[in-house]
Amino acid sequence: MTTSGKIIELEEISSNGWPAREIVHIGGWKLRANDGVTRRANSVLPLGDPRRNLDEAIDAVEHFYSERRIEPRFQITEASVPPKLDSRLVERGYVTDLTVRVETMALHRLAAIRASHNVEIRPELTSDWLSTYALAGQYDETAIKSRGGILERINTTRAFALVRLSGNVVGVGLGVVEREWMGLFAVETLTTHRRLGIATSVIRSLAAWGNEHGASAAYLQVEENNAPALALYKKAGFKNLYQYWSRTGAKKYP
Repeated sequence: MTTSGKIIELEEISSNGWPAREIVHIGGWKLRANDGVTRRANSVLPLGDPRRNLDEAIDAVEHFYSERRIEPRFQITEASVPPKLDSRLVERGYVTDLTVRVETMALHRLAAIRASHNVEIRPELTSDWLSTYALAGQYDETAIKSRGGILERINTTRAFALVRLSGNVVGVGLGVVEREWMGLFAVETLTTHRRLGIATSVIRSLAAWGNEHGASAAYLQVEENNAPALALYKKAGFKNLYQYWSRTGAKKYP
């Protein structure tokens, strides 16, 4: 069984790797808001004692998100604090609308995977990286502007990976290093170029970069219903460490 300490560590690190525009704390709860774009950046990380009555803390969360016209949402794990939080949310009508696997593997093993494409590694976000990410992920103008803001706010060591074919960027990915961990985010390939080993080349090159920058293990978050991504990461050697689920309440605004 994964220890609560390890889960809390990775939940904190992965939150830093995908930073919301606005962060507010209620005791040990971290409330994140990002204009409603991406669940991770618009949810509560309940990693510590909220330091108030549980229902009062949940009421405060609902008020926070209502003011921003965002659904109240908690990112729940087996290490969430207090332990009775999830059951109380269910009693209050919250539902699970997404389950995500957090998978890990040793970075030296990931870096040893054979890559079939050359990969460019850049320290900063560029327009060609972002436009390819938008096209591959099918994000509209509003969503990609908000996601771009998340990427610009990353203040730990980061790398933007690109694969070009015939001069055009066809695949991208992001690596973020904090402590001994390298997080993999935003791995996307254009639909016209999938199943060509592009994503594998991206994650392999980011692993090599992460090794050079002091990381020894990789982590990623993948939705439980994303079969192609699960297959890709299983083939690479990733193993499930724990899961989190998105516990979402009813809208509380007009």
